[in-house]
Amino acid sequence: AGGVFRGGVAHILRGWDHLLFLAALILVVERPRTLLGVVTGFTAGHTLTLVLAGLDVVALPSRFTEGAIAFSIAWVAARNALGASGEGRWKVAALFGLVHGFGFAAGLRGQLPPDRLVPSLLVFNLGVEAGQLAAVALAWPLLRRLSRSSGPARAFSWTLAAVGAGLCAWRLFV
Repeated sequence: AGGVFRGGVAHILRGWDHLLFLAALILVVERPRTLLGVVTGFTAGHTLTLVLAGLDVVALPSRFTEGAIAFSIAWVAARNALGASGEGRWKVAALFGLVHGFGFAAGLRGQLPPDRLVPSLLVFNLGVEAGQLAAVALAWPLLRRLSRSSGPARAFSWTLAAVGAGLCAWRLFV
């Protein structure tokens, strides 16, 4: 179980596209309660599709999933640059979390023991959550400081949006 847990932690911490999405999500979040809602929404969304995809109940083509993950970065970051607030952001996190769950599941294909699939999926997801919480705990204070200066926050958001858009085009068409 420890290896599966560590695999979940490593997956999120090596998944720079997931980390960029988290950064875009939490950049405009001002209050800890709102942050909790955003993280919970993302967790609920990706847990659902991770389990469904991990159990082969639902499958999406990898190209679509990876392109949609990149699109999620571009969309959220562009909304930030255009002045969106963190209020209601949990809904966006949950919706795009559904897409990210398919990406997490793709990283697991063929790696979990078939006789312990459900417990392994849950332990892997706990690892993803631990890595995600560590990333948020480190990034949010820095992003809060950045977001207090509208010019740099807007430039950071447009940069994230451009990276997400370019990555989306690459993943869908190359």
